[in-house]
Amino acid sequence: MLVNLTSNAIKYNRAGGSVIFSASDAGEGYCRIGVVDTGPGIPEERRDEVFQSFNRLGAEASGEEGTGVGLALSKGLIEHMNGRIGFNPGLQHGTEFRVELPVF
Repeated sequence: MLVNLTSNAIKYNRAGGSVIFSASDAGEGYCRIGVVDTGPGIPEERRDEVFQSFNRLGAEASGEEGTGVGLALSKGLIEHMNGRIGFNPGLQHGTEFRVELPVF
């Protein structure tokens, strides 16, 4: 899942953009891992589609390779481990994906 989030952050970023990783205590026995990029972000009207299989949110026209299953698979794996995944589309540009996993 981290490979997928990292790959997406690089692939859909802007030229000269950056990717930032973070880790923190999310409380209630969870650890939060964040992956933030400085790309164009996710259009507001497509945000409900982010975790749908085979949905690339229009990126299929960009020339970037992909099938649109990475986020859906990642979400399934994370939830299978009793974790959760979400995202913040950013105020101006970019997206922050966050994964919260239980700490044992």
